[in-house]
Amino acid sequence: MPSRRDFLLSAGAVAALSAGCGSTRPGSAIQPIDVPGAAAWDWPIGTPQSQGMDAAALARTLDAGADLRALRSLLVVRNGVLVAERYYGNGTADDLFGVQSVTKSVSSVLVGQAIGAGKIASVSATVRELLPEAAARAPDAPAARLTLAQILTGRTGLRYDWSTDSRALATAADPVRMARAFANVIDAGRDAFEAGLMQQRDMAVPSTPVAGTPFFDLDKQ
Repeated sequence: MPSRRDFLLSAGAVAALSAGCGSTRPGSAIQPIDVPGAAAWDWPIGTPQSQGMDAAALARTLDAGADLRALRSLLVVRNGVLVAERYYGNGTADDLFGVQSVTKSVSSVLVGQAIGAGKIASVSATVRELLPEAAARAPDAPAARLTLAQILTGRTGLRYDWSTDSRALATAADPVRMARAFANVIDAGRDAFEAGLMQQRDMAVPSTPVAGTPFFDLDKQ
C-alpha cells in the first residue's frame, strides 16, 4: 500500500458523522495530502471503497469539518487502514495539541493492551511496581502507592492544577524531580501555616526592637 506522503486522499466519512451533511463541495472528492517525513510506522493507506465505505459520504463529512472552528484534523481509520485525512485552519500532521481528557480514553486503551500482552499484571498494580526506578527516588511519596485503577478513574486524591502543572511536568528535563518540587511547595506552605503567624496589631511594631540600641550595633541584631 502507498505511504501517507504522496497519497491522494479519497475523501469520505464515517456513517455516524456523515448524517445531515450537505452535498459534496466542488473538488472535494479527492484531496492531495503531502506529509513531509512520513514515518514507516504510519498506518497503511487505502481508499474508502477498499474498506467498504462510501467515498461520497466521507467527502461530505470532511467538507463539513471546515465549519467547526475548533477542528484542526480529522483522520478516519477502518480495519487498521487510513482511508481519509484532512487538516483545517492551517493545521498539519506535525502539530501538537492539548487533547485534555481524550488522554484518559487513550491511556485506558493502552493499559488494556498492556494487560492483554502480559506487560502489566492488572489495574491493581501500583506506581511503585510499574516505575520502580522513579519510585525509588521518592520512596515516601504517596503517588508510589497509587494503583492504575485509581489513576484511570481519577480517584488518586492528589492535588493537581492542570492549567499550570501539566506544562511544567511536560517540559521539565526531570519530571520526577519537578513532581517532587510540587510536593515540597505544598509541605512548605503547610509548615509555615502550622508554625503560627504573628499576632495582629493596631499599630506598627518593629519585629526586631531597636530602642536604646546604638546605631553601630544594629547590624548585630
